[in-house]
Amino acid sequence: MSDSEIWDERIAPRQEISTAVDFTIEANEFTARSLDISLTGMRIQSAAPLPFIVKIKMADEVQERRATLVWAKTSEDGIMNYGLQFLDDDQEL
Repeated sequence: MSDSEIWDERIAPRQEISTAVDFTIEANEFTARSLDISLTGMRIQSAAPLPFIVKIKMADEVQERRATLVWAKTSEDGIMNYGLQFLDDDQEL
């Protein structure tokens, strides 16, 4: 099964864009529970998603959106890739 088949649960069509993205993790403290730990990192669980503010420059206009982290994956060349889901302005975290 290819990656495109695995992640084909998308609601909206994608368009490629290569632009700078600034993001801020909202200044809140979150509580999580550790599941496992090693010398190089740990896995945690939280009751709620971690919120971000994302600023994206598109067509000479900066858009600001609320988002949450959906997935994270290291590519074969060692670069981190993140999937963010945009939230409606009135959607609570």
